[in-house]
Amino acid sequence: MKKVGNHKSFSKIFFSLAITLTISLNAFSQDAAKGKEIFNANCAACHKLDAKSTGPALRGVEAKYDKEWLYKWIKNSGELIKSGDAQAVKVFEENNKVAMTAFP
Repeated sequence: MKKVGNHKSFSKIFFSLAITLTISLNAFSQDAAKGKEIFNANCAACHKLDAKSTGPALRGVEAKYDKEWLYKWIKNSGELIKSGDAQAVKVFEENNKVAMTAFP
């Protein structure tokens, strides 16, 4: 009988891929849980995802603002407002002139 392919090799590759996928999904799950924990501890008091609260709704914020600007805003919004940054002043005024808590 003619032997076709190496089935042991395929099994090893499949098993390796399955282990890698399992580890990746587990790491993603842990990252998501850590992100939720950080959000609940630092952000949820003032922000909701889809509704304005003390601060603006956060869904889609990464598309609305430049990442580097967001980092500056989160780190110290008061400093950014005082610098005269037009976008910072606008967000400040849209939110009853309440500066965001600084997270250095």
